[in-house]
Amino acid sequence: MTKYTVTELVEKCIARDLNAQRYIFDTYSSRLLGVIIRYFNELEDAEDVLVDSFHLILTRMDSYSGNEDERVLFGWMRKICVNQSLTRIRRDKARN
Repeated sequence: MTKYTVTELVEKCIARDLNAQRYIFDTYSSRLLGVIIRYFNELEDAEDVLVDSFHLILTRMDSYSGNEDERVLFGWMRKICVNQSLTRIRRDKARN
Protein backbone atom coordinates (compact mmCIF):
# COMPACT_ATOMS: atom_id res chain seq x y z
CA MET A 1 0.00 0.00 0.00
CA THR A 2 1.36 3.40 -0.98
CA LYS A 3 1.90 5.97 1.74
CA TYR A 4 0.56 9.42 0.91
CA THR A 5 1.10 12.82 2.45
CA VAL A 6 -2.13 14.47 3.56
CA THR A 7 -1.95 16.92 0.65
CA GLU A 8 -1.41 14.12 -1.88
CA LEU A 9 -4.21 12.09 -0.35
CA VAL A 10 -6.67 14.97 -0.49
CA GLU A 11 -5.72 15.90 -4.06
CA LYS A 12 -5.97 12.30 -5.26
CA CYS A 13 -9.32 11.77 -3.55
CA ILE A 14 -10.67 14.95 -5.16
CA ALA A 15 -9.50 13.52 -8.50
CA ARG A 16 -11.44 10.30 -7.68
CA ASP A 17 -8.29 8.16 -7.53
CA LEU A 18 -9.56 4.76 -6.36
CA ASN A 19 -6.24 3.79 -4.79
CA ALA A 20 -6.25 6.92 -2.65
CA GLN A 21 -9.89 6.39 -1.70
CA ARG A 22 -9.14 2.79 -0.75
CA TYR A 23 -6.11 3.97 1.25
CA ILE A 24 -8.16 6.49 3.21
CA PHE A 25 -10.82 3.87 3.94
CA ASP A 26 -8.32 1.20 4.95
CA THR A 27 -6.35 3.62 7.10
CA TYR A 28 -9.18 5.32 8.98
CA SER A 29 -12.30 3.14 8.85
CA SER A 30 -11.64 1.11 12.01
CA ARG A 31 -10.87 4.22 14.08
CA LEU A 32 -13.91 6.03 12.73
CA LEU A 33 -16.12 3.01 13.36
CA GLY A 34 -14.89 3.17 16.96
CA VAL A 35 -16.19 6.74 17.15
CA ILE A 36 -19.53 5.89 15.55
CA ILE A 37 -20.23 2.73 17.56
CA ARG A 38 -20.50 4.83 20.72
CA TYR A 39 -23.79 6.21 19.40
CA PHE A 40 -25.46 2.90 18.51
CA ASN A 41 -26.39 -0.37 20.17
CA GLU A 42 -26.11 -2.38 16.97
CA LEU A 43 -22.93 -2.83 14.94
CA GLU A 44 -24.99 -2.95 11.76
CA ASP A 45 -26.34 0.58 12.40
CA ALA A 46 -22.83 1.87 13.06
CA GLU A 47 -21.53 0.25 9.87
CA ASP A 48 -24.36 1.88 7.88
CA VAL A 49 -23.39 5.27 9.27
CA LEU A 50 -19.73 4.57 8.48
CA VAL A 51 -20.61 3.94 4.84
CA ASP A 52 -22.72 7.11 4.69
CA SER A 53 -19.91 9.05 6.36
CA PHE A 54 -17.28 7.83 3.91
CA HIS A 55 -19.52 8.77 1.04
CA LEU A 56 -19.62 12.32 2.40
CA ILE A 57 -15.91 12.34 3.22
CA LEU A 58 -14.95 11.30 -0.29
CA THR A 59 -17.41 13.56 -2.09
CA ARG A 60 -16.63 16.59 0.06
CA MET A 61 -12.88 16.20 0.21
CA ASP A 62 -12.58 19.46 -1.74
CA SER A 63 -13.97 21.30 1.30
CA TYR A 64 -11.15 20.05 3.54
CA SER A 65 -9.13 23.11 4.42
CA GLY A 66 -6.78 21.65 6.99
CA ASN A 67 -3.05 21.41 6.84
CA GLU A 68 -0.55 18.59 6.39
CA ASP A 69 -1.16 17.29 9.92
CA GLU A 70 -2.82 13.88 9.77
CA ARG A 71 -4.56 14.59 13.09
CA VAL A 72 -6.39 17.53 11.51
CA LEU A 73 -7.61 15.33 8.66
CA PHE A 74 -8.78 12.68 11.13
CA GLY A 75 -10.56 15.36 13.18
CA TRP A 76 -12.36 16.61 10.07
CA MET A 77 -13.47 13.07 9.20
CA ARG A 78 -14.44 12.41 12.82
CA LYS A 79 -16.69 15.47 12.82
CA ILE A 80 -18.47 14.20 9.71
CA CYS A 81 -18.98 10.81 11.37
CA VAL A 82 -20.36 12.34 14.57
CA ASN A 83 -22.73 14.57 12.60
CA GLN A 84 -23.89 11.61 10.51
CA SER A 85 -24.47 9.60 13.70
CA LEU A 86 -26.56 12.35 15.25
CA THR A 87 -28.53 12.82 12.04
CA ARG A 88 -29.30 9.10 11.94
CA ILE A 89 -30.40 9.10 15.59
CA ARG A 90 -32.72 12.09 15.00
CA ARG A 91 -34.13 10.49 11.86
CA ASP A 92 -34.78 7.19 13.61
CA LYS A 93 -36.37 8.96 16.57
CA ALA A 94 -38.69 10.93 14.24
CA ARG A 95 -39.83 7.68 12.60
CA ASN A 96 -40.88 6.20 15.94
